[in-house]
Amino acid sequence: MNRFKRLMLGAFLPPFVGWIIITLAVIAEKISEIISNPLSLLFVFMGSLFLFIGAFLFLIIPSIIYSFIMEFLIIPHIKSKIIVVILSSSMGFVSGLLVYLAMSEFKFLMPLGFVVGIIVGWILVTDSASLNSLRSLKRS
Repeated sequence: MNRFKRLMLGAFLPPFVGWIIITLAVIAEKISEIISNPLSLLFVFMGSLFLFIGAFLFLIIPSIIYSFIMEFLIIPHIKSKIIVVILSSSMGFVSGLLVYLAMSEFKFLMPLGFVVGIIVGWILVTDSASLNSLRSLKRS
């Protein structure tokens, strides 16, 4: 995976992964209602669409910052994938904390940011060939 693709993934994956997790949680919470009235699934998906738009509006700037920090400061300099994922999850938690501080009714965003950070961080570091090529470029 080249640098541009990792930057794009780092910028766009966090709101997308968070949206998927929240949508699945809502479906799981309302499953009995959905089974008894299948039309309610349509309302869940309509609400999910608004959530998708809101997630990108609120999180695209922090996600772009996250992406640049991961690509230029963390991934090239830290050899342990686990440490990279821990740092990624910490940044996700901080992002969720900032949104929570702005809108206090969304307490779930801190642990959600943490989980999203784990998932996105792992996706970004799983391409070990790219990590090794980045490190070899740094040494040259």
